[in-house]
Amino acid sequence: MYSQSSMRVTEPSSQASIYTDMFRGSAWSVLMRWSLRGIGLISTMILARLLTPEDFGIMAMASVVIGLLEMFSELGAGTLLIREANVTREDTDTAWTIRFLQSVCVALLLVLIAPFASSYFREPRVVLVMDALAFSELFSGATSIGIVLFRKELDFAGDFRFAIYRRLLKLAATVPLAFVMRSYWALVLGHLVSTVLSVLLSYRMHSYRPRFSLAKAREFLRFSASIVPLNIGRFLNERVDVLVVGRIGSTSALGVYNMAAELSLMATEQVRSAVERGLIPSYARLAYDREKLVEAFLHVLTSVSILTVPLALGLFSVSEDFVRVFLGSQWDATVPILRWLSIYSLLVSIEVILTGSILIASGHERLSAAAMWIRVGFLLPSVVVAGYFWGVQRVAVGATIAAALMLPVAAYCQTTALPVTVGNLARALWRPAVAGAIMALVVRGFHASTLRSSAVSLAIDVFTGAVTYATVLIFLWWLSGRPNGLERTVTSAAASRVRSWLSR
Repeated sequence: MYSQSSMRVTEPSSQASIYTDMFRGSAWSVLMRWSLRGIGLISTMILARLLTPEDFGIMAMASVVIGLLEMFSELGAGTLLIREANVTREDTDTAWTIRFLQSVCVALLLVLIAPFASSYFREPRVVLVMDALAFSELFSGATSIGIVLFRKELDFAGDFRFAIYRRLLKLAATVPLAFVMRSYWALVLGHLVSTVLSVLLSYRMHSYRPRFSLAKAREFLRFSASIVPLNIGRFLNERVDVLVVGRIGSTSALGVYNMAAELSLMATEQVRSAVERGLIPSYARLAYDREKLVEAFLHVLTSVSILTVPLALGLFSVSEDFVRVFLGSQWDATVPILRWLSIYSLLVSIEVILTGSILIASGHERLSAAAMWIRVGFLLPSVVVAGYFWGVQRVAVGATIAAALMLPVAAYCQTTALPVTVGNLARALWRPAVAGAIMALVVRGFHASTLRSSAVSLAIDVFTGAVTYATVLIFLWWLSGRPNGLERTVTSAAASRVRSWLSR
C-alpha cells in the first residue's frame, strides 16, 4: 500500500548519483516523448487521410480555449510536490483536491463561454464540441496524483508506461471512430473515451487513493502566486498564434496552421520538454550547490541543442516531401508554414531551456515568469500585424521574428540569475549550430528534385543530412579539444562497441 515513507526524498550521497539520476530521468523522458510522438504520428497519418483540415480546425478551436482556461486555473500543485524535499499524506491529498477542483471550474467555464468562443472564431459548431469536452475535463481532474509521484520518486519507468498506455488508448478510441464517422466528432469522442479510461488506469498503476483535503491549501496557494503568471505566459507563447489564425482565417486555414504547428513541435519541443520533464526534480536536488547546478545546466543545454538543431533544420529542408509522405498532397498548404515554424520552434526550445525549469528549480520563478511575458510582448504584436496585414501564412513569419528578438533577452535572464556568462552559452551552442547550418545547405544543395517518389527522395535527404551533421559535429568537437559532453559519451560508447566486436 501507499505510505508516507514512500514520499520521503533524501539528499543524494554524491555528485555522481545526482548526474546518474538526472540523465537517467532525461533519457526516460526523451524515450517517452519520442514513443508518444511516434504513436501520435501514426495516428495523424491515418486521421489526416480520413478527416479534413476543417475537422482538425474545429478541434483546435476547442483545444485552445481549454488550454487557456487550464492555464488560468493551474495552481502548480504537481510542480510543488516534485520540488519539496519532504512530502506528507496531507500534501498529496491537498494537491489531488486542488487539481480536481480546478477541473470542475474549467468544465463549468467551458460550458459558459462556449457561445463567446463560437462568436470569436465565427464557428457555431464549436459550442457542442466544447460542451462535450467539458465532461472530459471533469473526468481528467480525478486522475491519481500518484502519476506525479512517479516523477517525484524518480520512477521514470512508471511515468513512461502511463504516458504510453494513455496515448495508445486515445489511438485505439479515435481511429475506429474516424473510420466510421468521418467527422470531427471522432476526435471529440475519442478524446472523451480515452480520458475516462486513462483516469481508471492511473489508479490501476499506483496505490495512492485520494481523500478530499485542503489542509495544506495555504502553502499551495502561496506557490501558485508565482506559478500562475508563468503558466499563463507559457500558454500564450505556445498558442497565441493559433488564437490569431482562428480569428482571421477560416476553420480550414486553422486546421492547416495547427497541423504545421504540431509537426514543427515534433522536431524540437518533444525533445526539449522531455528533457525538462526529467530535469525539474534533478535540478531541485542540485539547487543547494550553484556551481554544480551551472555545470549540469550547460551540459544539458549542449545536449539538447545537439539533438534539436538537426531535427528542426532537417524538417525545414525536407518539409515538402515530409508532408507528402506523412499527410498526403491535400495538406500541401502546410509546407511554407512548416518551414518557418520549424525555425521558430528551435529558437523557442533554446529560450525555454534558458528561462524554464532551471530558473524555477533555483528559486527564480518570478524571473522565469517575466521572461515568459517579455516573449509574449514580442510575439503578440508580431503575429497580429503579420496576420491581419499579410495573411495566415505570414503569422509563422511574425512568430519567428519575435523568437529571434527574444533570444538575447533569454540569455540575459540566465546570466542574471546564475553565474553563467554569454561565453559559456556560446560555447554550448556553436558546434550544433554550425553543423546544422552545413547540414541544411548540403541537403538542399543535393536534393533529388527529379525523383517521382516523395518517399525515396525523403529517405535520401534524411540519410544525407544525418551523415553530414554527425560528421561535421564530431569534427568540430575534435577541433574544440574533445570537451566533455554528449559527443564524448556517444563516441566512447561507439568505440567500446567496435573494440568489443573486433575482439570476438
